[in-house]
Amino acid sequence: MLEQNGFNKTFQRNLICGYLAKDPDLKFLPDGKAVCNFGLVVNRGNGKGADYIPSVAWESKARAIADNCVKGSLIMIEGNIRSSKFKDSEDRDQFQLQFEVAGGNGLLIFMNNKKDISNSNESEGDSN
Repeated sequence: MLEQNGFNKTFQRNLICGYLAKDPDLKFLPDGKAVCNFGLVVNRGNGKGADYIPSVAWESKARAIADNCVKGSLIMIEGNIRSSKFKDSEDRDQFQLQFEVAGGNGLLIFMNNKKDISNSNESEGDSN
């Protein structure tokens, strides 16, 4: 009955806080839409390892992440897990999960700034 009235009983709301594994990759589609691909490293709660989470942001969130983040930046994002299926170069089915940052009022918090990360990376390079 609820689904007949436009209510979906299943949903997802996800928050992830993690470190960028590498610099974000900002690109523009032929129609001018901004898309930013990046990966987050999230430590497991038990202290035994971490997970790599491929992520994507669109339009204003894509630009904000590209402008404010570098490898090692700590960010908190809200969004949804998306799945896709595609054929690889050998015509085999491949399955991929990706975290898609919520647009509009979805949460995006920069936990540190680009300057702090850049200065930290320069200091580490000087000591080696």
